[in-house]
Amino acid sequence: MCTRKYIIECIKNNEFTKEELSHWIYGIPYQMKAEVEIDHSQLKDMVHSMLVDLNNGQEKDVYFYHSDHLGSASWITDYRGMAVQHIQYLPYGEPYINQHPFGYSERFTFTGKERDEETGYGYFGARYMDHELMTMWLSVDPMADKYPSISPYAYCNWNPVKLVDPDGRDVLPTSEEAYQVILSTLPVEARNYVKQNADGYIDRDLINSYSCESQNFNDLKELVNLNNCTVEVTVTEELPCIINGKLDNEKLYVYDDAEFLKGLTGVTLFENQKGTYSLSTGEDGNTGVTAYPTSAAAHQSLNGNIQVGISSQLSKKGRAETFAHEFFGHAYIFATTNSHDRSLHHDVKNTYPIEDGNIELKNRIIRAQNETISYNR
Repeated sequence: MCTRKYIIECIKNNEFTKEELSHWIYGIPYQMKAEVEIDHSQLKDMVHSMLVDLNNGQEKDVYFYHSDHLGSASWITDYRGMAVQHIQYLPYGEPYINQHPFGYSERFTFTGKERDEETGYGYFGARYMDHELMTMWLSVDPMADKYPSISPYAYCNWNPVKLVDPDGRDVLPTSEEAYQVILSTLPVEARNYVKQNADGYIDRDLINSYSCESQNFNDLKELVNLNNCTVEVTVTEELPCIINGKLDNEKLYVYDDAEFLKGLTGVTLFENQKGTYSLSTGEDGNTGVTAYPTSAAAHQSLNGNIQVGISSQLSKKGRAETFAHEFFGHAYIFATTNSHDRSLHHDVKNTYPIEDGNIELKNRIIRAQNETISYNR
């Protein structure tokens, strides 16, 4: 195959064959290729217009990223669709394969972060990371005091295959389903001001441009503007986390016989155990969970974020009410106070009924659920 340098020389000297150029432009999108035979002069004009800027005679340097699930550049192609670089990584970002036969070498590689050419360290904005020797951060996490159970040098809590370290702290819906759940707890007019930015987080500038009396909206806005934590929202059947000190998956589900049990006893199982938090839909079970970035919690998150999990088996209304419980109750109190005693436990005094326990948490949950119900009738 002809090299780019050779093609440039061919164009300059008008020395090339139709076969050579036809081979070289392989990879041009199909719609750019003529459906009929291209004569020699037409082929030359096509290549010249794509390769050379007619104003200053400079080559057009346009490249495209093809990323993996972590956002790491795996393939780099030029504007013709031809591969100019191929990279594969070891778990903590050290290049395992780095092929760039045409001389082009991309700086933004592992998880899309810049790699310093002199040191080989990855630059993430706040800190540098050693991808090869120590596979860890080179300085202490500026938020280390918030997560004492996690090493301040640990990259993604030692889970680099699944997690990434984004630049910033915010509210992060992990899917379209999760984003719709958040919207369903807000007034209809306020939903126009809750959008995701390019990184998937709730856009701060947009949400800050709107004001209303909704407490749910104002609480969401407050968490979006916090700089000390990220709250992830996931709709799932299980949430990976550390449960009572052991790595496990918290199963999230809805009882098939919840309505039967309610008819038999007069209350739902959840109502019977923990107070008046049952869903208006009649759904019951282990419908939601909040995992916290602290080892003091029964459910500890794996990545240093607050993680809210909502059962995918719930109806849309059930998801909204469960999210109101977990997000505006548990997650909100922990994010704003950093107190696991105030946010984790429904019954801090270990007594029933709930009125003798965590009144702050109870009142927040009931208020948020009732507001959510009013938007979903």
